[in-house]
Amino acid sequence: MENFIFALLNVNHRNIVTGVAFGSLVVAALAFTR
Repeated sequence: MENFIFALLNVNHRNIVTGVAFGSLVVAALAFTR
């Protein structure tokens, strides 16, 4: 489990722009559905 979290954080750190874009997309989707 810790390895999975570490890998997830590592990928998010390497693709910070993609992570931010994905986060914004999720927030927009939640705001739209709400």
